[in-house]
This record gives sequence, structure tokens and C-alpha cells, in this order.
Amino acid sequence: MIPQSKARKTLRLKQRLQSDDNLIPQCSYYLLSGEKYENRLKLQCPYIFQLEKYPDFTFNGSAAIAGIILLNHEDTFVLWNPATHEFKIIPQSPAESVPPYLEPLIFIHGFGYDHIKDDFKFIRYIAFSQISEDHLELPEDVSWNEEPVWEIYSLRSNSWRKLDVHMPVHWRFRTLYMDGMCHWWSRNGNYDEHFFVSFNLNNDMFTTTTIPLDIPSNIVTDFKFKHVQRHLVVLNGSIASISYYAILLDQITFHVSILGELGVKESLTKFFVIGPLLYIDWFVGVGKNGDIFFRKRDGQLVYFDLITQKTKELGVKGKSHNYRIAIYKESLFSIERIDH
Repeated sequence: MIPQSKARKTLRLKQRLQSDDNLIPQCSYYLLSGEKYENRLKLQCPYIFQLEKYPDFTFNGSAAIAGIILLNHEDTFVLWNPATHEFKIIPQSPAESVPPYLEPLIFIHGFGYDHIKDDFKFIRYIAFSQISEDHLELPEDVSWNEEPVWEIYSLRSNSWRKLDVHMPVHWRFRTLYMDGMCHWWSRNGNYDEHFFVSFNLNNDMFTTTTIPLDIPSNIVTDFKFKHVQRHLVVLNGSIASISYYAILLDQITFHVSILGELGVKESLTKFFVIGPLLYIDWFVGVGKNGDIFFRKRDGQLVYFDLITQKTKELGVKGKSHNYRIAIYKESLFSIERIDH
């Protein structure tokens, strides 16, 4: 079983900066702590992401699992514990070994812990795109119909296996992990029905929950519906949906709803509405106290305090930023303990 850390929860922040004189984006990681996130500690990332060919990378999920973070850049994936400086490069799967005229497209769907098998797992979906280049010499019997696959990685066995499932694929936004399950949003091709998909890491079973759009129906036109942003978060111990849309150029309203029961249709209860907020252009994440983080149009990182109902700036700003933020709880858990 994974140990429970006694350390206070902090936030991990990814900052992506691209300056005018450097076209290559550079990423940095920080831990934010303190009542107002005033303490900022820069982390030294695994050496593989310090190389020039990996200038931009990201972490996945809404929280660290036993202090372990999943990082990736394109098809390179790494498990990393910042507290112990331990990391492990995840091997490629057989599904990625395709002919040169095909390109695997990887869609991450979750990273979490299987408490029954005492194992860390990583689930993803791989589709294949045709590469049309004149210099490629294609065989006469070439087949372009490579079927997409679901697969799951096990740290305990250090291997991949295909999943015999037909789940809805996530739609654009981030996935989250909670209590042995990975969750994500999906939708049908007509944009008129949304699904909340939950995959159980213990038994490879999944559940879909049909969820209505949690914004006023009088503003939902065919055009605006396609441009509503929707994210899954863990808010004060509950799974929540944050939906937002822009009516005016400099005003965005956020609708926060709480999920009731998995598998129960329309099991989403409106919790509260934030805004309209001025000059906010992007949702970033949720903090340790339920504070909700946003990026302003000028690049400033701010958070909304649920108690005071006010936004506060963190003093993090740049010419061009792309943030990711999630809850982090330090742990001395060893990756090698499970990776035999």
C-alpha cells in the first residue's frame, strides 16, 4: 500500500515561457506553499527533460499519486518523485511500432494507483495517422486501416498490455484520478450529448454517466455550445465540473457543479457561479483549499478565493505563459520498490 505523507499539501506549478528572442519554449517547475502561496521553490527536473530536444514537457493529472508525477513530451513518458529525485522512463509499447507511413497519436487518459495489486498504472488511447510523403516507398499490399487501441502500463511488471474495451475517448480537456479511478469528459460527434467516463484501475471496467451542459440553456446556441470550455477537478474532496464561456470580450462566467453518483443520468448539481470576471481568459486548476486558479489576458496567474469571493494575484507573470497547476503532497515513496 502507498504511504500517507504527513507533509502539508502544496501546489506544483508548470510555467511555460517563450520569449521574443528565443523561439524554443522553456518549462520550469515550482512548488507553491503558504496561506497565500507566497513561497515558491524551483524544482530540478529529471535530466532527460533538461536536454535541448525536450524543451517543452508537461505533467498529467490533477494531483501527485504518493508524491509521484507523470511527465511527458510527445511519446516520452517519465515517472518522477521530486522529493527523492528518483525517476523512471516508461518503455515504449508494441503498439507504437508501426510502419514508417503511419504515425501513432497518443491520447493520455489517466495515471493512478491500483490498491488491490499495489501497482501504479497509466492508461492511454492510440490512434494512427497516415503520413503522405513522396520519398516513402510503400509496399503494394499496404494497409492504411490500422485500428486504434486502448492500452495500460503497469509499473509492477514494467510492461504494456492491450485493453479489450470500447470506451468513449476524452474530449480536449484534462483527465483526473480519484480513489482508484481515472475520469474524463467525452461527447458524441454532434456536440449535443456529454459523457462522464470513469475507468476502474482495479478491474479494467468503465462506467459512463450522461451529463447535461451545466450552463443556462438560453445562451446555448449551436455556435456557442461548441466553444464552451469544460474541465473536471477535485474540489474539496468531490468531483466537480467547471464550465465557462465568454459573452463579452473581457468577461467570463464560471459555473461549478458537483457530481453526485456515477452511472446516474444527470447526476450533476449546480454548486455556485463565479463571475463575471474581468480580463480572465483561461482556467488553470484547483488548489489545496479549493481555490480556483486562472490566467489573465496579460499573462498574470491569479486565484479565486472561495471564502472571500475575490481574486488574488500570485506575482507570476511573463511575456507569454502557459500554466499547469495541481495538488502535490511530498512523499519518500520509492518507485523502485514496485518496479522489480
